Amino acid sequence: MMKSAVAMSHSPLHFVIMVSEDVNLLVMKKLSHIQLAAMTTVTYEIHLITYPIDVTTADWVEMFKCGSTQRLFLGSALPHVDALLYCDIDLIFLRPVEELWRHLEDMTENQSIAMSRNAETEGAGWYPSHARHPFFSTTGLNAGVMLFNLTRYRQQDLEGKVVMIYAKYKDILKYGDQDILNILLHNRPGLVKILPCEWNFRTDFCDDTNRCQDAEKHGVGGLHGNRKMFYRRKMEPLLVEIYESFRKLDLGTSFQEQARAHLEKTLKEIADQRITRFGRFKCNKLYQIFLVGLRNEARKRGY
Repeated sequence: MMKSAVAMSHSPLHFVIMVSEDVNLLVMKKLSHIQLAAMTTVTYEIHLITYPIDVTTADWVEMFKCGSTQRLFLGSALPHVDALLYCDIDLIFLRPVEELWRHLEDMTENQSIAMSRNAETEGAGWYPSHARHPFFSTTGLNAGVMLFNLTRYRQQDLEGKVVMIYAKYKDILKYGDQDILNILLHNRPGLVKILPCEWNFRTDFCDDTNRCQDAEKHGVGGLHGNRKMFYRRKMEPLLVEIYESFRKLDLGTSFQEQARAHLEKTLKEIADQRITRFGRFKCNKLYQIFLVGLRNEARKRGY
């Protein structure tokens, strides 16, 4: 995620990293490498995952994925931060991060969170079919990409509210903190701004019944490899190739052109393999939308 954010940005970036103690040194080493190679200013701060003293830490740490519930308590964990963009680590930016950050400016005076819907078609996705608890609107929300106005988040005492939600619903939560956010925003829909699906694009949006029109119009901004899709070549080789390109290529003056040239060729070859013995690759028919941002950046930078 960090490498793609740096590669696709024009502005200085400041990362706030929440880590467990055992991966602290590994993250610092990676960030130092990115700082040296970046063509823009990169700064960072690292914090250990922490929870308020009035909650039972063990209950929250392992609720869904290790440490994922930290996002619910960023207001108290980062009292010096006014606003931030939260991303799962399995996100690749295919357009400049600044474009996503601008959505903070459009939030109303009551909105403290911005998230995208879990599905674009009403009644589609996991929540309408399986959730045993309240969820946002008719589709639910996905927590992989979030904008936070932490000043408002603290003023609204949302941390206290999520603790109460957990106490009431803990036995029927499937996706941990994401479910808690859905319950919270079901009851308080005025607190959330809906982000376009192009910034949290998942393979679900390759289904003909659940298409992301924003991404098909503007190109994918953030590619979310949830359900380990960046490692499952037999299911979606297109996504694996995009991930591998960003992982392998070195940051530098021509990174965008290297990535674009490689992916233009490779994604077209993969897209031509519509049907294999593993079935039909859902995202192949949409391969062009993953290239829009790289093409635009290469053009802007004169490659």
